[in-house]
Amino acid sequence: MHILCDEEDIPGSPYMAHIEPATDFDPDKVRVSGPGVENGVNPKERTHFTVDITDAGKAPLEIVIADDLGDFTPDAKEISEGVFQCSYQPRDKQAKQTVMVNFGGVAVPGSPFRVQNDNPNDPSKVKLYGPGLEDGEVREGRPTEFTVDCTESGPGDVQVSYCQQSRIVFLF
Repeated sequence: MHILCDEEDIPGSPYMAHIEPATDFDPDKVRVSGPGVENGVNPKERTHFTVDITDAGKAPLEIVIADDLGDFTPDAKEISEGVFQCSYQPRDKQAKQTVMVNFGGVAVPGSPFRVQNDNPNDPSKVKLYGPGLEDGEVREGRPTEFTVDCTESGPGDVQVSYCQQSRIVFLF
């Protein structure tokens, strides 16, 4: 804003006015809680969290969950005025997800919530096959092979070991 005297700026002019748009909401008053926004989510079960906007005013509420496969929206139901119960199932083979909660286009306190799943591995889905595992197919001094298929068991490292008669263990 220019303040002029005899068509010249007075000392200190122009003044910069910071004008904020009138809003009837406060994203800082939104409360998010529950096991679905905390570490240790069981990847094989649905989880949930609550979003409470009762003291935050009126504005659009946006909830999105992202993992390595992309974005998805949780199921959300208003359980009382301004209180939403949200639930989701962590997607297969994902070790973590990020829960983003915005109110009026602004991230609420704590958002984004970076959620680590509990152990997402399922060792029962590891498959082993090949001649190196079949009786009578393994001979001393002859190379052999077998396959460890972990494509369905979830993320993680594989460790293979074997023992000879002398009890020496080799790790791969």
